[in-house]
Amino acid sequence: MVITYPNKIFFPNSLYIKATEEEICSKKKNETQYQIQSKIMQGSVENMEIDRGILLTVSDFVLKEDIEMITTHSDLRLFQVSFCLDGGMEWAYINGDLVHQFRIGAQQSQVRYGTIQECRSTLWGGGHCRSVSITLDEKMFAEIFACIKVRGALCNTNTEDVARVYTYTPNVSKILSEIIECSLCDELKKIYLRGKILELIAIYCDEVICKSPANDYGIQISSQGYAALLKAREIINQNFTHPLTISTLAKESAINEQQLKEGFRRCFGCTIKEYIVEKRMEMAKTLLTTGKYTAKDAAWMVGYSHTGYFISLFRKHYGLSPGELLQNNK
Repeated sequence: MVITYPNKIFFPNSLYIKATEEEICSKKKNETQYQIQSKIMQGSVENMEIDRGILLTVSDFVLKEDIEMITTHSDLRLFQVSFCLDGGMEWAYINGDLVHQFRIGAQQSQVRYGTIQECRSTLWGGGHCRSVSITLDEKMFAEIFACIKVRGALCNTNTEDVARVYTYTPNVSKILSEIIECSLCDELKKIYLRGKILELIAIYCDEVICKSPANDYGIQISSQGYAALLKAREIINQNFTHPLTISTLAKESAINEQQLKEGFRRCFGCTIKEYIVEKRMEMAKTLLTTGKYTAKDAAWMVGYSHTGYFISLFRKHYGLSPGELLQNNK
């Protein structure tokens, strides 16, 4: 596994990773990459400089157990919006005598600003970890910076600000999926991603920061309850093409049905049914994009027996029919 930093500004002075039963080997491969060798950590962490002042980080890996990661920096300055899609992590930013503690889980987000000299992270093992972070130049994107700051959503690591945790919306989830799934050629990819990143920030500020300034569910729900909700979400991730009932999910997640329904909506920004539909649509789009399957094939493969109903859901979700998508990909 290789972690790449396209801009030397973000390249850590050192990177150390360890697990409970294994010390993971990490070493500088060159001036922009760290090589990670581990049997318990499989996947990728990709940092892409999309344009001047915009860095995109996409993490997508599987951890067999919790790991601790420590990086050191020479007064790294960040204005960063982070989104966790699956899994979760806890970390601390250290700047002199100031220590800021953070915790973020699935369907949650945070906005941070300031200078850091060291970062100590614990990544939660036992499943899939996916996240997207957008690092912006606060001077080039002063309007975005001001919009977030004036609403008290921005945690300044140079002060004793309290870090807020925000649950993001289904619209934000959709754009994050489009960013992750982008398969355009290199010449067009950065153009597409720049537009999507600015759309993501605009929708996020409008639907989350502006309308829900007190949406700090990471504080309002117990660790035990949140763990049960994460388990239910992971069960869906593994079985969304099959029929799933609330009672089965509640039983397997060790939570009562009412808490499951209410907690899922509050923590992940959508109902269980909406989340299942979202996962099915993501998979259907991926299948159709290959050009190997018809709409009827895709409908059956993601769990729908009625093709017409599937087409209706797909059009509502993506703004075009499966047939139109197939035609566009020819």
